[in-house]
Amino acid sequence: MAMKPEKYKPASVKAILNRIEKLIGTNHKQQTPVSKDSDGLEAISLRLTELTRTLESREEKLNSDKKRLAQLMDLLLDYAIADFSKKATLSGNGDEIDALSAGLNALGEELEYSFETQKKYAEELRFSNHLLTENKEKIQALFDNAPDAIIAVDSAFRITEWNSAAELMYGFTRSEVIGKRASEIITSEHPFPYSSKQATRQLNGAGIWSGELIQSTSRKEKMIVHNSTSILKDVHGNAIGYLGVNRDLTQLRKTKEELRESETRYYLLVNEIVDYAIIMLDPSGTILSWNKGAKKIKGYNEQEVIGKNFSMFYTDEEKNEHVPEKILDEARKNGKYNGTGWRIRKDKSRFWADVTITKLTDSNEELKGFVKITRDLSERRRVEEEIIQKSEELERSNTELEQFAYVASHDLQEPLRMITSYVQLLEKHYKDKLDQDAHDFINFAVDGARRMQTLIYSLLEYSRINRVKPFEHIDLDDTLDEVIKDLELSINDSHAKITWDKLPVIYGDKILIGQLFLNLIANAIKFRRQAPPEIHISCKKKNNFYHFSVSDNGIGIKKEYCEKIFIIFQRLHSKDKYPGTGIGLAICKKIVERHGGTIWVESDLNKGSVFQFTIKIN
Repeated sequence: MAMKPEKYKPASVKAILNRIEKLIGTNHKQQTPVSKDSDGLEAISLRLTELTRTLESREEKLNSDKKRLAQLMDLLLDYAIADFSKKATLSGNGDEIDALSAGLNALGEELEYSFETQKKYAEELRFSNHLLTENKEKIQALFDNAPDAIIAVDSAFRITEWNSAAELMYGFTRSEVIGKRASEIITSEHPFPYSSKQATRQLNGAGIWSGELIQSTSRKEKMIVHNSTSILKDVHGNAIGYLGVNRDLTQLRKTKEELRESETRYYLLVNEIVDYAIIMLDPSGTILSWNKGAKKIKGYNEQEVIGKNFSMFYTDEEKNEHVPEKILDEARKNGKYNGTGWRIRKDKSRFWADVTITKLTDSNEELKGFVKITRDLSERRRVEEEIIQKSEELERSNTELEQFAYVASHDLQEPLRMITSYVQLLEKHYKDKLDQDAHDFINFAVDGARRMQTLIYSLLEYSRINRVKPFEHIDLDDTLDEVIKDLELSINDSHAKITWDKLPVIYGDKILIGQLFLNLIANAIKFRRQAPPEIHISCKKKNNFYHFSVSDNGIGIKKEYCEKIFIIFQRLHSKDKYPGTGIGLAICKKIVERHGGTIWVESDLNKGSVFQFTIKIN
């Protein structure tokens, strides 16, 4: 037996509607009539629809709306149970009850779907708000850190936004300009032939204007500015202000102008060079430019070569061996190629070329092409070949001369020894039978023969200086000790004082270096004044040379003879006063040159001389 539900009171529908009205939060003067049950359900459905719309339009009250919806579902459940009890009491018809129950179930499902939809909408709304917050932060960061000056003004042209770049560009802080009219801070001029009216017409017509301005402030001098201005609008499309993005082009324009002038100067300079062929190539070797030097060296006009590959200057044999491609590959890999070889002119004649190809890249190290510089070394090659030929001939001549000098000195000394011996025998056997004049003549002959022997010996030594002999390390302190021993008799007779600083170990011919110091010291002793000779030897490094000085307190040399004394057979004094052959200093000069150096003298007459010479360190 079925249980009887409590008797349903019609006032319950009205009470539910009142509670829905409170949840919606609106005051309706008229309420839906509840004379019929169906009207009550319709009224509830309408109120639920209103509630749904309210939820959709109130983002800020979303959480409270959820609670209201949940309460509403509880009320609807109460109403459904009460309404079902009423129907069950008034009618015993099972079909009507089932229909009502199905309707209530459908309504419950609709409400549940509505609730889930609102829940999903709420989640999406929260996510959208999160993204909006993030985007606002990013936009603000971009605005604050933008490299360009960004300025916003309202419809009255009062400044509303002013970023950091604007502070730097115009010299005013944000707090100094906000609320002020833009024209109070920035003076703008449109360069001829444009005008502010043209810019305004374009801005109002297209909604944006872009162009160059001349701007200045009380704190910044005139500058060239690229300006982009657009209209700001509200959600209804009404203009509410303007947004300007400004970039200072002053330095860029100055740099471009300097670059243009530099390129012009470079072009004029390169084009006027006639001793070098300077050619620009693209990455594949195609000729892009052609100067006067290229025309002179290769014989082609600019129109004949531009757009062609530079391989046209190579021999057929080199083309078959892909030499041009290999040269570009080397320049591409190593940054530079340098080489020499035969090249072909327009008239098919060949010339010996020195070629340098340099890789050109941009700021990202991307290959942009090559610059090729060619010199015609044909004449230089001819001269070098002549020099080599002459050098070989000179070397043969020197060898022959050395052999001749050796043979001649040997053959000449033997007759001189014979003459000297027979003259001396003549004096010995006929001493008592000869008068004084005859004795003098004999002495002259003997002396002349001896001097001739000395001269021949000196010539032989002079010719041997350039004889190739391996260099070795020489301790100059030991060398000077040996020289002093060789000159011991002269040193003692003249009471000479010879000193030297610590001397280095050099690389050279030991015998020749010893001869060099012996000749210089012997000369210093020979050409002395009344006072005992004082000779000092010093050395210091200078660049890649040892710089030696041999100073004395002798008779000195007149300045006009300071170069002449190094020439062979040049004498400044008679042999009676200062005996010698006139070859000693010439030998010194040749020895120094053999070691890659130079020799000279600085002297004051009657005060002394300083002989200076250099020897290569390596």
